[in-house]
Amino acid sequence: MSDLLSVKKLIPQDVLFISAEDEAVWDTTVEFAAIQKQYAEKLAQASPPLRRKKLWELAVSVHCPVIGTCLNVDELKKLARGAGLHGRDKMSDYALHHAAVSEAKTRNPFSERLQKMLEQKYDLAIKRFAKLKTDTEILQLWREFAARGEAAAGLWATMSHAHISAAAAQLIYENIHMLSHQLGTQTQEEQRLLGTAIDEVAKLRARLQRNSERHAKDLAEKEQVLRLMQTRLTELLAKEVSLQQATARILELESAQERIALIARVAELERQLAMRVQAATLDKSTIPIVPMPAPVTTVSDCAQCDEKQYGRCGGSDLAGRAVLCVGGRAALYPEYRRVVEESGGQFLTHDGGREDSIHRLPALLAKADVVVCPADCLSHGAYYAVKRYCKRYGKPCALLDKSGVSTFRKGVEAVADAPLGAGIVSFV
Repeated sequence: MSDLLSVKKLIPQDVLFISAEDEAVWDTTVEFAAIQKQYAEKLAQASPPLRRKKLWELAVSVHCPVIGTCLNVDELKKLARGAGLHGRDKMSDYALHHAAVSEAKTRNPFSERLQKMLEQKYDLAIKRFAKLKTDTEILQLWREFAARGEAAAGLWATMSHAHISAAAAQLIYENIHMLSHQLGTQTQEEQRLLGTAIDEVAKLRARLQRNSERHAKDLAEKEQVLRLMQTRLTELLAKEVSLQQATARILELESAQERIALIARVAELERQLAMRVQAATLDKSTIPIVPMPAPVTTVSDCAQCDEKQYGRCGGSDLAGRAVLCVGGRAALYPEYRRVVEESGGQFLTHDGGREDSIHRLPALLAKADVVVCPADCLSHGAYYAVKRYCKRYGKPCALLDKSGVSTFRKGVEAVADAPLGAGIVSFV
């Protein structure tokens, strides 16, 4: 009974509700157990609920990983300026970290600012972890955060958690400690790879620069060639225009020369006609009567006569017309001249381009009345020039396949009988 009274003295009166009349009937063992249970329930109801820990309430050993992992150097510098941390401007990054860890041990303006920044920065993570009540749940979510690269948020949310045990906190501390080593190793490897990549980029940039310079040089050369070609094309076009103008002028001059020659020829023919008319009107008494001459032999008969025996063949009469011989053999030119002059014509010659300039040919063609062209001793240019000219202007022309005198005579006879405007009259 004395033990029961001792216990009753320890229990506050606002907790214990046993009357004095009932004390005598208490069984010592049963009543003492009931009193203990009731006292525990009252204490549980009276104690305040668990809350999250502040930074300065954490174990000193976790301040270093929490501050080093959850805040970067720029954030620490900002906090140091706001809290007026002494000597902050001269501190190295390590010294600033060390000062922050030291300040976190107690509640002060700097540690309060640290606490506020951590709460704001990791608000979402804190809310997710706040729903968990057991170490198993907390550790499972911590692993998920760490796996996806959110170890900093998970670290602060777990270390400050209201329901985390010391054992679970120690496990997370060990995880973050090893993770920092792994990150250090990984960072070194990444730095090495970054250095290699920087070297490769530098090489590629140098190669690109060389290629760009070479391309620019090639492009400049091609542009220069293009400009030269354009200049040359402009010059050629200008020359072509000049050539066309010159050709047109030559044709005009040729036409003018032909007209002049035709006018002169018409005047000569009119003069000869007038003389013949005048001769025909003379007093018939003064003209002796002579027998009718025999008919003129045909061209085929003349071809069979002996040229050496007869000085002149009576088969053609050129009546003073100018005969142009283009081509032929130069050694036979005297014989050609004899045939033409014996037929009453004027002999003109052009060797077909062997020595005489081809540019003289248009003027001679315009001057001539008829043309004889031995084609076997003639350039192609002269041949087609004669043929084209005579077809265009209707000038009588005999094209011969040989240069012999007898063949030339046949050509003269053919053009002598051809009317004006006949053009190509025969191919002998």
